[in-house]
Amino acid sequence: MSKLIKSVSLGCTNGHSDKVYIVEMFAVGNDVVYDVICRYGKRSTPNSKVNLVTESKGFVAEKAFNRQVALKVKKGYKIERLWELDHGSKNNEPSPVQNPKKKVDQPPIPMRQNIGKRIVGW
Repeated sequence: MSKLIKSVSLGCTNGHSDKVYIVEMFAVGNDVVYDVICRYGKRSTPNSKVNLVTESKGFVAEKAFNRQVALKVKKGYKIERLWELDHGSKNNEPSPVQNPKKKVDQPPIPMRQNIGKRIVGW
């Protein structure tokens, strides 16, 4: 039995075409080996399937997963949804990741600071 670890849904709409590309990583058996599967096609029925990696170690599967996502983004696909397994959940359901590359808001850095009699930052 396999368990979904990660899933990314990418979409591309150019003119009349509306395509979707889904990359999924599954843990197989006792979570030691992984499969990476891609499904693609029209948004209504992504029925074409490709096995990128079958029964490989974690770092190989992770590399294949990330490489495929980066390749599709480079070709113009946009990330629509990213899911990762929440290891803390009781039902082992994937949880959505909220914009993984979003920067944390930090207060603005002042151009100069007056410390005693000297000015720093000039």
